[in-house]
Amino acid sequence: MFDINTILNGCELAWRQQSVGPTAITDMRNELELHLVDAQSAGKSLESVVGSNIERFARSWTVGHAARVIPVSVSTVQS
Repeated sequence: MFDINTILNGCELAWRQQSVGPTAITDMRNELELHLVDAQSAGKSLESVVGSNIERFARSWTVGHAARVIPVSVSTVQS
């Protein structure tokens, strides 16, 4: 069983590994947090929102939100 912070941190890690831009990460994290809090308030489990695999959920969330992905060559230069 996951808690909200575990889910948010796991998703953020997956998004960073996908080279999602920092603004998109912040936006997606904030939106996801609202969904998770709403689910808990409605008596639903957090797993009903994200499923049993946080990384898989994070990747699908990225695709569903058409997050801006920074090309590897650009993200390497900025590091």
